[in-house]
Amino acid sequence: MKKLITLMLVLLIVGGAVFGEPTYTDQSLGASTAASIPTNAVLNIQANSVNQFVHGFSMTDKTTYGGIISNTMETGVYKTILFSETNNAQPIGYYQIATNSRNKFSVTLTATTLKSEKYIGSTGTYMHVPYTLKVEGYDDVSVETDVNTTGGSGTLQLYAMGFQSGNTNGVLFSSNALSVLFDAAKIKDSTGTVILPEGNYVGTITVAVTGN
Repeated sequence: MKKLITLMLVLLIVGGAVFGEPTYTDQSLGASTAASIPTNAVLNIQANSVNQFVHGFSMTDKTTYGGIISNTMETGVYKTILFSETNNAQPIGYYQIATNSRNKFSVTLTATTLKSEKYIGSTGTYMHVPYTLKVEGYDDVSVETDVNTTGGSGTLQLYAMGFQSGNTNGVLFSSNALSVLFDAAKIKDSTGTVILPEGNYVGTITVAVTGN
């Protein structure tokens, strides 16, 4: 009789392993009560990247996002160039921009002709001198006039959509070298001598940022 009982218990255990589902029990409720299986546990984590937008003119080239963000931009600086140099473009600095803004924006550069600070001649007019502004990575900007009393300007679209313009890592940073080239045919005679009235001539380069 003992052998028969033992055999039946063995078969019951084996049968449960092969055909039955495992039973999880909660001992506090008794061996016959199945325990509930817990759902997923969730922990949310969060970090924030602050908005940054820096742009302006610099006399020093910066090649990294952090370098531009921390750079002190020039304000109201006069960069001296020479009318006598017409064979090579004269460097005047860099336009730099760095931002992680998710907003769309446009960046437009406008350059004006060099205007005499004083009246020229008895007619009380100003002299305007044309030049070509070279912006690294972009087409030349022709800042035209007839070297007379009528000034002129040239414009260049640098960024049309800001953050959206191909910056796959989500940030925009750039340092573009600027230089000025004079046309000898417009400011020199046949001997290569500058033929402009004496005095200072001043032009401005402005970069405007507009939100879209």
